[in-house]
Amino acid sequence: MKRGEISTEKLIGLVLLLAFLMIAAGIIYIVYGEVDATKMGQFSCWMSNGLKSGSGPLGKLIPSTCSMTIVEEKAGLEDITKMLTNTWWMYHQGDIDLGSTASEVAVFQFIVKDEISFENLVQRLVKFKGETQVTDLKDSDFNYLQEGSEGPTLCVGLPIIKEDYKLKKDQIYFIMFFESNRILEFLNVKDVGDKVIISSTPNLDQEENYYCPSYANLKEGISIYKTVLSGTPIKVIGAKKIE
Repeated sequence: MKRGEISTEKLIGLVLLLAFLMIAAGIIYIVYGEVDATKMGQFSCWMSNGLKSGSGPLGKLIPSTCSMTIVEEKAGLEDITKMLTNTWWMYHQGDIDLGSTASEVAVFQFIVKDEISFENLVQRLVKFKGETQVTDLKDSDFNYLQEGSEGPTLCVGLPIIKEDYKLKKDQIYFIMFFESNRILEFLNVKDVGDKVIISSTPNLDQEENYYCPSYANLKEGISIYKTVLSGTPIKVIGAKKIE
């Protein structure tokens, strides 16, 4: 192939990408009456993930439209829970396969407005669905993250644990999507399931370990262990960037 020429595979990928973006823009305009850049970015990410996972060999030709969103305004409790649920939605509630090995991607970068305890964060997820307060756990954001998952979905990196399970005011954090894969079982590594992880870096390997919360009786959506995180740490093994 001559210098400057585009391979057939790359050309197909670019055509598919353009088609996805046009479809995404059309759907968002129909639903919201305008093309919002943030909504379009999230929808096109959701769409490309679904097509990459469900298109067999053709999936390798489909480029990812996902990129990390840097949140400009400082984030409060409601903002962070929305980022968590949006991440889980964009990656199809963990019900997709984007590669043969464990993969990671930084989805959001944000600065905390005021100090937030991890327990309060979970309580918000338990008591609300978006902006609406709920009384039944099955209607909550927590259930949305957790339903159908292998073990807890929401996890945090070790540095946050060392900060007494708190997100500190004016600190930068990242929300990561971690895709596990059953191929790890052949390497005698337990498949821990897909996770949404609050991390202090955009690279999970630098976190050393991440920990997933263990919950007590969530009847009426109000009770969780005071010691939020417990049990054996889960190492990030063989993680690579999702492309």
